[in-house]
Amino acid sequence: MKSNTRRKLTIGIIILIPIVILTILLVKESNFEFDFRKVNEISFSQLNNMSDIQDLKGKKVKILGYMSPNSAYGASYIYLSSKPYATDVFKEGTFNSIAVYSKDNKIIEYSNYPVYVTGDLVLGDFKDTQDFSYKYRIENAQIENATLSQVNGLVKKYLILAQDNVLDGLNAIFGQIDMLIYFDEYKELGYIKEEDLSKIDIEGIDTLIQRVEQYNDETYNTIKSVLEQLKTVGTDLNGLIDKKNYDKLVEQKEQFEKVYYEFYYYIAEFGV
Repeated sequence: MKSNTRRKLTIGIIILIPIVILTILLVKESNFEFDFRKVNEISFSQLNNMSDIQDLKGKKVKILGYMSPNSAYGASYIYLSSKPYATDVFKEGTFNSIAVYSKDNKIIEYSNYPVYVTGDLVLGDFKDTQDFSYKYRIENAQIENATLSQVNGLVKKYLILAQDNVLDGLNAIFGQIDMLIYFDEYKELGYIKEEDLSKIDIEGIDTLIQRVEQYNDETYNTIKSVLEQLKTVGTDLNGLIDKKNYDKLVEQKEQFEKVYYEFYYYIAEFGV
């Protein structure tokens, strides 16, 4: 019985060897690189402890976060933050951000989804093209949008807003209103002319309000309130454009900024 078992094992090994060799040859031929290192899942709270960072030096890590709007446009690196829409990256005394560099200097496209970043944690003295300095960063990074099945709590509720294009729509409205209330400054800089001004899409705002109402979730009440206030600001701005009172567009600046900061502080609560 033992001899028979040994014979079967030997035959199995003989069959397996050419399969392994063939696999290695195929991998070599395709220039595909396997990385068998353990992936260490980390959080932003660990960035508060330098000893944790030292222990992870050179290791493969994975972290969930949000791309900061301060990330360089069309660059091969971004800033990953613990909070959405974070603009205080690398602020002294905080550890809410980490620089992420792609593999082979591949351009990173901005995403307003929560994202998973996997790459090598590297320590050193770094200074990037935006003059930010830091002691560690993630290199050779792969970035993937999170899915609803991967996240929970407020992160999941944020992702619903992103997937339903509520955030894209809201950002577009912010951008349109910003162009109007700062028209005098943009005009002086030569960025825009009076004939280029366009009115705010009020029907589009109504569509977003209806979409948020369908969630039937009190968590999104602030989003609904922000949209309703933007509708009021947009309606007033449209009236000024119709009357060609371009010099009075700036009068909506204070109300708009109030609404924007209400949204900014609210959305920060959806951090990881």
